[in-house]
Amino acid sequence: MVFRLLHARSRHRRPLDLAALALALSVLAPLAADLRSAHAHDGLANAPQITVTGRATISAEPDIAAITAGVISDAPTARQAVSANNELMEQVIATLRAAGVAKRDIQTSDFSVNPRYDRRRDGSPPRVVAFQVSNRVRVTVRRIATLGRLLDATISSGANQVYGISFALEDEGQAADLARAAAIKDARRKANLYAQAAGVTLGRVLKITETRTGDVGGGRRFEAVQRSRAVPIAAGRKTVGVTVNVVWALD
Repeated sequence: MVFRLLHARSRHRRPLDLAALALALSVLAPLAADLRSAHAHDGLANAPQITVTGRATISAEPDIAAITAGVISDAPTARQAVSANNELMEQVIATLRAAGVAKRDIQTSDFSVNPRYDRRRDGSPPRVVAFQVSNRVRVTVRRIATLGRLLDATISSGANQVYGISFALEDEGQAADLARAAAIKDARRKANLYAQAAGVTLGRVLKITETRTGDVGGGRRFEAVQRSRAVPIAAGRKTVGVTVNVVWALD
């Protein structure tokens, strides 16, 4: 009787022991994997390595441009200033559309109404003498060859300010990929040179990091109130640069 009782208790306790063991193994297994990974990482970090920087720049003719064209209007009242500005801005947008600029390439970038004050020298409070309204649109030009004529037509239709002409590559990713491949080639050339001079052999690549560079196009500002000749435009070239840091193991 006593034996059967103890045996029954043993049978009830065994599943609990197996469950506890399974739980312990589930906790210890990731820890063991982490320890192995850390050990391998430490071994890799302590192994002979070489880090080399490779650089490459790709230059191409820009195929897209962006300008910001605006109209500034002054009037004795805000309503008059807004009305006058609206009329001119509608003409500017109509001119852009007639020149072949797509609707999606014309976007309002700024609109403001500000009072103008007469600041008296006698120290009395300034008074509002007029209101100034500014409205600007950012325009993407996809045919650079037409940009000079487009600027002339825009100014002639009422735009009295043009800001920040910039040039870019519509598909800059293609140029960047060419620069990446050339930068890796440059890094490998240098690494082989160092390895040969040191009497060692390059192993596998352990790490690659990238930094993008490029030229920063300076903006130009035009102010005009009367018709002029087509604006001369020099698009120049755009450059896309890539710098890579490559770490090799040494055999």
